[in-house]
Amino acid sequence: IKIGESVSAIDLSETRRLRFASKNGQLEIYNLDSVSVEPIISHSMNKMDGQIGEITQIKSVSIRNEIHTLALIGNSMRSNFYHKVYKNGEWFSLGKIFEKDADYGMFDICTVGEDIVIAFEMSASGRGEIGVARKSAFGWSKPLRITSEIGESRNPAIVSDAIGGIHVVWEDSRKGEGQILYAHQSGSTYQWNSSAFNNNDLELTS
Repeated sequence: IKIGESVSAIDLSETRRLRFASKNGQLEIYNLDSVSVEPIISHSMNKMDGQIGEITQIKSVSIRNEIHTLALIGNSMRSNFYHKVYKNGEWFSLGKIFEKDADYGMFDICTVGEDIVIAFEMSASGRGEIGVARKSAFGWSKPLRITSEIGESRNPAIVSDAIGGIHVVWEDSRKGEGQILYAHQSGSTYQWNSSAFNNNDLELTS
């Protein structure tokens, strides 16, 4: 599939579907099992909620018969995540997920049951850190920082396991060179085993 020159975000996180967004915010979802070259869903998101700014990344997950899409919209200093859901053939806007805009960056999402969890880059004390937030039946939580070390933490990836645990890996330069670090949240106690909670982030690379 030729996507073109203006693609800014690609999501291959779900089997049999390709999602991407161009610079003007066009979201298209393809069924890779189909012989049809037409998208099963096509939606212009360039004026998502009237927000002025560039869409820099889009991610989508499926829950039951719904497709939940998060878009990072803003500029280099102030941005937010905007949430839309596709169900029964229509798009519904749930607005931005955090009350205040901030210096948010690249993100990843996963599901835990019918909850959505997002891991993202955020700025704290002038350096890059990793934050998380969770959407439950009660709405989105406030951003929670899970790292607390000198150095830049960036490019998080997040998955969940069968017992409700959440696992996050990211790139880190706290030792002066690039490493891959790991932290997790227990599915039973909901406690994070990470540097922001008096624990050590696990080094997956030396």
